[in-house]
Amino acid sequence: MQFVLHLVLLVILVLGPAVARVTTSGSASDAASGPVVQSDSTAANEATAADAPARSLLDTGLYRTGTASGAEAQVDPHNLAFAPQYPLWSDGAAKRRWLYLPPGTFIDATRPDAWEFPPGTRLWKEFSFHGHRVETRLIERRADRSWRFVSYVWNADGSDAVRVPAEGVMLDIAEAPTGRYAVPSGKDCLNCHEGAPVPVLGASAVQLSADLNSLVDHGLLRHLPEEFLAQPPKIAAGSSTE
Repeated sequence: MQFVLHLVLLVILVLGPAVARVTTSGSASDAASGPVVQSDSTAANEATAADAPARSLLDTGLYRTGTASGAEAQVDPHNLAFAPQYPLWSDGAAKRRWLYLPPGTFIDATRPDAWEFPPGTRLWKEFSFHGHRVETRLIERRADRSWRFVSYVWNADGSDAVRVPAEGVMLDIAEAPTGRYAVPSGKDCLNCHEGAPVPVLGASAVQLSADLNSLVDHGLLRHLPEEFLAQPPKIAAGSSTE
């Protein structure tokens, strides 16, 4: 038995971590039977699964921890509600938006028209018709500084919103102008957002003109040129949708 154990250890040392990864995690019975050997492919699959977007909107951090139903959900107070000065038209849907920045971080506004958001930033946008929530979109900046776009569709009773497939989905919504409402595909999201200097279209010096001083005062926005605080930028238009 001792010879076999030495032989196993020799194989692991010679072949190295490319063949197997040894971990001490597991149940008591696992520990009794020796170390758990995890193949590289299994580890990669688990890492991919861990990095996948949440299936339910309730698990994305928008609502208070422990929220079990969207019908009774309260937005987490760490998420800042905001409204861009010039919102885009979305088939007549009413929209609400929230922004989350990880503790101790801030938005770098050195480039006023292309704010730099820290990794861990999350932004949500909720679409509704006559108080009935239809869709909520999430934009998230990941650890590698890339951006992820995810859409969630609410069920009929408003108890949950579930992640939609990458190809998007078409919904029958009586209140929508055509009676139908399109939830964009991942490609649609990229086509719209990645054409801009920064993929966050609703948060910039122009869009949040009225909130610049407050954001700076709370330490959430830094390095904004002084002239933008002295005279917040506006677009010459008759209305916010012109």
